[in-house]
Amino acid sequence: MRPTMDIMNQTAYSSKEIGDPAGGKSPQSFTARLTYQLFNHRGLIYAIGATCAFAIPSICVKILQEEVGPNQLAFFRAVIILVMSLISMIHSGTSPKPSSCQELKFFVIHATFSTLAVATSFYAFQNMRAADAAAIMYAYPAFTGFLGRIFLKESFGVLEVILVSVTLLGVVLVAQPAFIFGSNPEEEPGHTGHPLTPLVALAGCFCVAMVVLSVRAMGKQDIDAVKVLFYYGLLGTILPGILATALGQWKLSNCSSTKLITVVIGLLSYLANLLFIQALAIESAVYVAIICMNEALVVFVLEVLFLAMTPQLLSVIGMITILGSSIALTLFRFKRKAQAEFDDDSVREHSNAQTTDLS
Repeated sequence: MRPTMDIMNQTAYSSKEIGDPAGGKSPQSFTARLTYQLFNHRGLIYAIGATCAFAIPSICVKILQEEVGPNQLAFFRAVIILVMSLISMIHSGTSPKPSSCQELKFFVIHATFSTLAVATSFYAFQNMRAADAAAIMYAYPAFTGFLGRIFLKESFGVLEVILVSVTLLGVVLVAQPAFIFGSNPEEEPGHTGHPLTPLVALAGCFCVAMVVLSVRAMGKQDIDAVKVLFYYGLLGTILPGILATALGQWKLSNCSSTKLITVVIGLLSYLANLLFIQALAIESAVYVAIICMNEALVVFVLEVLFLAMTPQLLSVIGMITILGSSIALTLFRFKRKAQAEFDDDSVREHSNAQTTDLS
């Protein structure tokens, strides 16, 4: 995927302005040193911003639980993303026309699973504790490993299987199904206790994994990121619109705050995707993934501060288990990839040395 690089170009500094540590000259003033450090770590700053921008709409969706249905929210979110991406394409002169049938296929697959992921996550956020729903959704690295083995022929070893099992254990602790833990008559507000709700969140986790795989596949085709968001917004207005109409969920509120929160959800979602892409363009994917996995923790803090909800002890343990196993899985795969690259370099250097000796 070819992300837009405007932010990088606008924030570029010369070594004369902020110093050149490689040459032994560090910035002298506090402002110059701070600017230099912020510039060097701008990728991680983008990732932190993306995490917060992803988390805040989750709380907004929870606030609108009684006002706007999940499919209607997904529809308005997609409309705003469609408009913003169209403005970006007009500004950059990018054509929305797919360059090939294969590119169109990628757009459809990505947009379909992205739309399903948003709809299922919104439903889960409105019918269970938002932090618990986010924790289940962020078990997607486990599903990514399985699906990557099936569709992309990627390796998936014993350690990864163990981590996946630990992740699923964390999902059980967070969901606390009634057939294992029994029913809880004193369930907290915002948690319907319906057995299908955790399954919907788990289905959303599967959809997120499919989105990740489609992005990986598109990355090999050098597809523009704004075009991906455009087609996601285009298809994202169709599927939720059909579901909202079929289920009779259209309900237009006269409350100005409800409309404002709905617009904020769409704008922050678009901003989060752009920041995420910019972060991946600068920093290692493993760093960005680890930071974004902390969305569940950000949602938990926001719930405590603004919704006065305190997850149960088992939910906290399950959340930590899911995040820990996901981080461990990501680090393990990154380490294995780095080792493979090191082995390839060693083999190449050895081959070059033999060629030099022969000549």
